[in-house]
Amino acid sequence: MRKAMVAFLFLLLCSGVSLAQDPVREQSQPEQIPVAKQSDLMEHSGMQVPKGGSMCANCKYLDEDKKSCTKENFIRWNGSEVIPGKIDEYCSDWYEPKEKL
Repeated sequence: MRKAMVAFLFLLLCSGVSLAQDPVREQSQPEQIPVAKQSDLMEHSGMQVPKGGSMCANCKYLDEDKKSCTKENFIRWNGSEVIPGKIDEYCSDWYEPKEKL
């Protein structure tokens, strides 16, 4: 029995496994969470939205022509003041309501 125990401990020592460490935990890598780039976020700064909520139609930056946005940041992002969708189905990150809620 003693020879078997010595042989087992010798094999364990030669294999490099330590009884004090958890080999599975040491080998696992932390989960990598992708970080969004600013360019990815800017790509989605304007989008189609359901009617009745936040939308260009009730935004304080909607121009009198009902087709354009007067917000400088929107114009810079969009490349033009023209709203690229129906005003009651489009909204951007620069939305502000005409009236205080």
